Amino acid sequence: MANSRLIGCRRSPAADRNRFVGWPRCPRAVRSRASSSCDQPIGHDRTGPDGIEPRRRNVVRVDTVTLRFERELEWSPVIVWDALVDPVLVGGWLGDARIDGRVGGRYDLSGEGFPAVTGLRGEITGFESPTELALSTDDRGALRFALRAVPGGPRGTSTALSLAVSLEIESAFAARIGQLWETRLDQLHELLRGHPARRAHLSRVPTSVDPDTRRA
Repeated sequence: MANSRLIGCRRSPAADRNRFVGWPRCPRAVRSRASSSCDQPIGHDRTGPDGIEPRRRNVVRVDTVTLRFERELEWSPVIVWDALVDPVLVGGWLGDARIDGRVGGRYDLSGEGFPAVTGLRGEITGFESPTELALSTDDRGALRFALRAVPGGPRGTSTALSLAVSLEIESAFAARIGQLWETRLDQLHELLRGHPARRAHLSRVPTSVDPDTRRA
């Protein structure tokens, strides 16, 4: 059984805490349609020159959050690497994949899969076989997988896998996103053991995860 742990969560200085409004596509403040109370002093004239009060909007600010994971796998880096870049193998733990294995190539996921990556559209920014895979995505943040050979395992060589996920999100949801990635790394381990995830399992979400964090 692989050993796994979330080893850190780094975020920018605290920002306003409001409800989750989806995956922001830009690190700037995201404005929701919900109205908010006005912070002007009582008696302040809020009407415009035409006598119409401007629409009040609630500003939701997000943090830059980096989640880091480590996992020890009993297979060599070459075997684990294939599970990251081979479209057929990736389909056994992340979802249907279209991968162009080179820097600048596409790394796209579709179909029923893990909520944090379903519909992911990414570009490969780092591709060093079998040690590093880095992705820049449209709206799921930046991902970096690092593989390092270590002694151990039934074949004499195991892999120390680390994953860093950097994204723009309200930091209150970081633990839930981390839990989702832990679930997916469990599926990677099962794939390497010869048990690719069935479609029903790919769409499984831990019951403690708020449905607002899902993206279909």
